[in-house]
Amino acid sequence: VVAIVFAAIAHGQLKSGNLEEARRNANTAKILCWVSFGLGLVFTILNQTTQTVLDTFLLQRRRNVIRIIVSALRAGLYLLALTLGYGLMGILWAFSIASLVGSLLFVLTIVHIRYPENVQERNEGQDKLTSRFRRYGILSYFNDMGSMILSRRIDNYLISSYLNPASAGIYSFAARIVDMIVALTPLRVGNLIISTILFRQFTGDPTPEFLQRRFHFLSKLAFYLTLPVLVILIGLRYEI
Repeated sequence: VVAIVFAAIAHGQLKSGNLEEARRNANTAKILCWVSFGLGLVFTILNQTTQTVLDTFLLQRRRNVIRIIVSALRAGLYLLALTLGYGLMGILWAFSIASLVGSLLFVLTIVHIRYPENVQERNEGQDKLTSRFRRYGILSYFNDMGSMILSRRIDNYLISSYLNPASAGIYSFAARIVDMIVALTPLRVGNLIISTILFRQFTGDPTPEFLQRRFHFLSKLAFYLTLPVLVILIGLRYEI
């Protein structure tokens, strides 16, 4: 946000012919952009890693509670920023603050994870377990990075670069409608519930046969729940 301010100042100074000040403010904006990128990368890795650890320990409920808290905080800050007239800058600050709070909550949750009282703490094989966590975390992070590369953010960047911002807005609106429809599908709504139940059941019966049964069940569930929605959407494709 501060980098945007310095860049705007540099743009105005360049227009007025003050090249030296424009160059100085532009360099400041450049440095701040790199700092923001570095901090964003650190907190992104931290967020993904801590959420992966919570999933590994079957603590999806804590993860989901933190997500709800962050979403509520973000919505409140958005409303406050718009009410006070801060506009886009306020929205950016609200998003950043909510993300920072979410990262801190995830870290505090991980730090305070303790063995249950009825379970004896074990240290043997700790190095091997830590290595597996790191390997799983790295693979999960690269998977998320691949999803981000294929996400709408990259589409918006390419469309706005090679066409114009208005085209990016039209595309974003159309894609958002699709997201809203998909979010109402039964599997998307029940995804967190299904995954939580599945993980807990698997700990009680960690066998290939259990996974095969659950895979067939979820495949049929996805087919029978998604097919009616798909038929309706095809029928209303022109209206949508």
